[in-house]
Amino acid sequence: MRTGVRTLLAGAVLALVVPVAGLVAPAQAAPSARVTGPAYDSPGSTVAVVVTTSSRPSGYALSFRVSVAGIAGVCNGAQWRHSTGWSQRCWVTLPSRLGTWTVSSRAVFTRTGYATQYSTYGYKSVATKGYYSAPVSATTRASIEKCWNTTSRVQLTFDDGNVSWTRLNSMLATLKAYNVRGRFLPTGQWAAANPSKVAAIRNAGHLLGNHTYSHPALNTLSSSSVRWQISRGVAATSTPKLIRPPYGAGAYSQRITNDAAALGYRVCHWTTDTSDYAGVSATTIINKVLYGDGVTAPARPGGSVLMHMSGANTPAALPGLIRGMRAKGLLLEPLR
Repeated sequence: MRTGVRTLLAGAVLALVVPVAGLVAPAQAAPSARVTGPAYDSPGSTVAVVVTTSSRPSGYALSFRVSVAGIAGVCNGAQWRHSTGWSQRCWVTLPSRLGTWTVSSRAVFTRTGYATQYSTYGYKSVATKGYYSAPVSATTRASIEKCWNTTSRVQLTFDDGNVSWTRLNSMLATLKAYNVRGRFLPTGQWAAANPSKVAAIRNAGHLLGNHTYSHPALNTLSSSSVRWQISRGVAATSTPKLIRPPYGAGAYSQRITNDAAALGYRVCHWTTDTSDYAGVSATTIINKVLYGDGVTAPARPGGSVLMHMSGANTPAALPGLIRGMRAKGLLLEPLR
């Protein structure tokens, strides 16, 4: 079972130019915009989305706008350029009612003395289901996104389980050869059935995290069920102890934060999603981490990279991923 971004959908329909005093840029087709992100989460919680524009008029500054159900969200943090355009991570708070809601986005291009230009609109649907929760604060949200990493080192994390000895030994050998400590977050169910593999991970010097017992979407469970899932998950060996909600569902909700805290855990999401669970190539995994794309930001200092033990091409990607990150000046957690 996978943990990454749940589904993606994007569209674009409308262009608009607002005249202001000054020069008028030459007529040209408006850049397209799209927005990607989760398909569902708790009513009232915050979710992360990525807004992308396909092109950028020369000489113009770029900013993004996003809203859901007419309520504006926040786009912050560094933008990144990749093979299909420019992107930025944004945050929207979902309505407190059950239903399906439209997230709309667009890019805004400004240049002193010129008319402001706009991209087409990009849309996607997000459903609210499960139990209501207030959103976490912006400060807590930033910590959850980075898995409470307060250093400049990038964390490499591996979820789920369902890994053969051949793939596991390959990953452990690579991490040892490059002196990198990983954080492994298997489900409790898999760990109970594979104690020797969990022992091999621990004996190799890596940290364990909690990924629940059976990998449900926590936003759909009552608080008592959420706590049951966490209490029967793998006991985390990191400081602080981390719980990563399956699919990322409920990660930025106060209810899940409270349930985790009651058991001594802090919620952990991610900053970079490799999508390795989908069987993408090793080259794609590496490029996502080094450069990002229209779905995920590239790895940055203090970030957390999401991978999976079950990823078919994750072992093959690891050496090039580590070398590429170090070539960009990024630091990784040392194994020794």
